[in-house]
Amino acid sequence: MSDKFVPKQKLTTRDIHILAIRHCWSRQYGWNYTTMQAIGYCWSLMDTLKKLYGEGSEDYHKAIGVHLMFYNTQPHMGSIIAGANIALEEEIGMTNPDAVIGLKAGLMGPFAGIGDTVLITIYRTIFWSMAAQMAIAGNYGAALMPLVTSLPRLALSYWFIFLGYGQAKKIATSIATDIKDLTEGACILGLVVVGAMTASVVTPRMAIQIVVGNNPDGSVVRQSLQTMVDGIVPSLLSLLVVLSSYWLLNQKWMSPVKLLLTLFAGGIILHNIGFLV
Repeated sequence: MSDKFVPKQKLTTRDIHILAIRHCWSRQYGWNYTTMQAIGYCWSLMDTLKKLYGEGSEDYHKAIGVHLMFYNTQPHMGSIIAGANIALEEEIGMTNPDAVIGLKAGLMGPFAGIGDTVLITIYRTIFWSMAAQMAIAGNYGAALMPLVTSLPRLALSYWFIFLGYGQAKKIATSIATDIKDLTEGACILGLVVVGAMTASVVTPRMAIQIVVGNNPDGSVVRQSLQTMVDGIVPSLLSLLVVLSSYWLLNQKWMSPVKLLLTLFAGGIILHNIGFLV
């Protein structure tokens, strides 16, 4: 490593705010199959790079080249990487580009796994299921649910820039440890929501009635098989439909479209033969 790096201008809190705004809105700009998020990521950093190296300088162009290399992670968690990246470059500049490349390469995989689980899969399962329930009930607020619930994620992404900038080199270990309990709790909550949605949205009902006795006048007393099953294991048929659907989706020959057509055709057939209501 060469002599200690001295930035052209010191970064201020305002500069980090500008970085946060640019990164929140530009991180998917220019997405492509070659470098994925690299163009948007590089553009979000450009104002801070100009202050650190001076626009048009050799180090500035070197930094642009580094940040146009392949880069891809969960967009919201990527804010932590961007903040840590700038903190590192403020310290060492382009005296050791491999350290900057290593920081991004080392964090983008683990943070993608955390972000995709917590901020995409679980988030959509919980809030979009709630929106679906509201829509079924005729509540027009369902259309706003995905938008409104996205605002906290945007605020979190903004704050992540400052978290990454402040923690910098410690970020990989501290966040990975602290996020474990949050991820586990969010997974449990997501499973509870899916279970509740299964019981309330997937509602096949059997039409079969069973003779259970005779009235004093000699007429036959019948009871719905569905009522009897619900008395033992509520929503059992709903559970069987969902578990069967998951099993089918794991088969190589089955696709979501084929599954929908299968369920549609199966429902029509079972209704016409008198098994389902």
